Amino acid sequence: MRNVRHGMVRVHYNVTMMTVDTNTKTQTDYEAELKAANEIVYKHSLELARLTKELENANAAQENLLHFISHEVKGYLTKSDEALPLSAQLSRRICTG
Repeated sequence: MRNVRHGMVRVHYNVTMMTVDTNTKTQTDYEAELKAANEIVYKHSLELARLTKELENANAAQENLLHFISHEVKGYLTKSDEALPLSAQLSRRICTG
């Protein structure tokens, strides 16, 4: 454990020395590791594509629902005898916060 003072902050850190024997792995070992890593990346890419499509579908459904609700509310307000005064009052409330 070493203590290093940096400005007004004291930083503590552990230093561990490791030796790596570079002669233990063969090219075949590295190729196998690379293949496994590529498979993991490929699976994650497929999952990401699936989730992206799912999100796009959910967004489209939400837009359709909001359009439907907006259309229904506007239809109700235009049929009402109080539609014009009510919509003016609502507009004032929205504009003034």
